[in-house]
Amino acid sequence: MDEIALRHTGDSEARQGDEKVIITSLKVEIHPWLVQPRTKSPRSRTENFIVQFLELLDPYYTKKKADQRLQKRLNKDLIRINAAFKQMTQVAEYAIDWDDSLGYHPELYTAFLAPVLESWSSHLVKLTLKVPPSMLNSLARVRLPKLDTFAFHFSTGSLSFREINGLYDGFVVFLNNLKDSLSSLTFLSTHSSQELDVSRVFRKMGRFPLLKKVCLSIPFDGGHLSDPNTFVHFLKRHRATLNELDLFSSRCTPRTKAGDPDLINWIQRILNSIHTPFPQLRRIGMSLRPLRAPLDTFIRFIDMHSSTLDSLTLTDRVLSYSEVWDVLRSSSITASLQQSSITDLNMRLYTFSVQLIVDFAFLLPSLKTLKIDCMRISADRGEVSL
Repeated sequence: MDEIALRHTGDSEARQGDEKVIITSLKVEIHPWLVQPRTKSPRSRTENFIVQFLELLDPYYTKKKADQRLQKRLNKDLIRINAAFKQMTQVAEYAIDWDDSLGYHPELYTAFLAPVLESWSSHLVKLTLKVPPSMLNSLARVRLPKLDTFAFHFSTGSLSFREINGLYDGFVVFLNNLKDSLSSLTFLSTHSSQELDVSRVFRKMGRFPLLKKVCLSIPFDGGHLSDPNTFVHFLKRHRATLNELDLFSSRCTPRTKAGDPDLINWIQRILNSIHTPFPQLRRIGMSLRPLRAPLDTFIRFIDMHSSTLDSLTLTDRVLSYSEVWDVLRSSSITASLQQSSITDLNMRLYTFSVQLIVDFAFLLPSLKTLKIDCMRISADRGEVSL
């Protein structure tokens, strides 16, 4: 078996043979669960009387007993899973997930984060983390010398700016310790992270000589990146090696106070700050935000990299026929069709028509993969307006 996902779905009783099944797993995904202690009702009048008497002596007696039962079940789960993990010696990919809308047991994340990473450090090449912020400082001691791909979900809820900074210091240490092996870095943030600002993280990150892919996905209002220049400087430090750049947006963040309204243009501000092409950039993915903003900045950036570009993904905005032509008919792309052209294209359109297929065949003769999310399909050959 190459992959296993661990998710609690009911009682935590061990099942015979589990360990034998997962010893050879190369990929492990774990979703720490909530343990609900069973309510133990008195079985007799005598036992009921004893419980009532003990509650007179200690008003918290019932709660303490429930906590003890919960801890017993947690310990049982930990022993079972850790025993299985110890038999896995070839794990190459590991993912920990966290449902930040629910409560959690710190014991599970404490056990499944740093200790597990350390035990698999000699083989781990891909890591995906979404964990409670309070767990992150434990990563400072972890060394993963072969880690190639890292994806991290920022989820800070209602934590204050100061609390967040204190909790992420160890995380930054962990990141910089990946400098000799990391080639792919993905940062995503949840819309519920009210005071998060990843600018500080980028400001403290060093250079990663092997870095080829960078993906940043934050709420479209840009509030999670108060200083886009910190990200721009990070990109420029890796100009020579970068071959894929993704800038995506997600649903907006609820704010307790008004922020800089210009941050909604965070993607354009990043692209406008890049004046020299990345010589190896082959794959570009972008959210076309704000939805009604001019496309000039996006077109300029695509045009700048037309000689190396072979994959283009444009999300969020639904494009008209004329806007598709504006994006793809730049002079540089047209001039370089016979040398290097797009082979993979992914975008959203108002209308998909026969004429569009003809145009794609003319503009992109090397196109191999076309993914279109369209509002309607038409046989008309004329232009479709907004």
